[in-house]
Amino acid sequence: MPLLLGGVAVASFVIDQRSTAVVVGALAVLNVLMTSADRPRSRVQQELRLLRVGVGTVAGVAVAFVVLVGLARGLEPRDVALVGTAMAIGAIPAGLSAFVHGLLSQVARQLADAHVGVSSLHDVETLGAVTSILSRTTGILTLDQLTARTLWYQGQWIRVAGSGFSKHGSILRTAGEPNPDFQTLAVALTLAGDAT
Repeated sequence: MPLLLGGVAVASFVIDQRSTAVVVGALAVLNVLMTSADRPRSRVQQELRLLRVGVGTVAGVAVAFVVLVGLARGLEPRDVALVGTAMAIGAIPAGLSAFVHGLLSQVARQLADAHVGVSSLHDVETLGAVTSILSRTTGILTLDQLTARTLWYQGQWIRVAGSGFSKHGSILRTAGEPNPDFQTLAVALTLAGDAT
């Protein structure tokens, strides 16, 4: 029986006579793919980079202007170099990253106070105006409800309905078709997870 993740077979398992799920295929390949993938820069990181480049360019032009004016007025080159260096150091937005991280930490704290689990600031950076979110240990972000919509079982897709953590739901099928026997699947899922 294949185990699918995002429509990709990542492992397979069989159920023996004692109803124990035995994993046949390993998840090592998936682990290698997940750990070797580069995390793209978030929108906030991209915008901060553009801001730093813009501020740096304006500061560089301003420093060059002040140095040229100082030299044109006949000031000592040593004094002009000192003023130019001080301006360049003062123009670097060193506190910008600390300020943004502090702001994101405050947002993460507010989410934690609202009993929302957030695993990293990177998750918070991409939230926008979301008010309720949960970050699973796998990095999957979900809106405060874990809801299955389709199942792949015995070579066919089965649509299901239900809401969040409710134990009530239904199997959606074409009229006249019998429900598949879910006992094997139920045993495998029960043994694979400890959720109730």
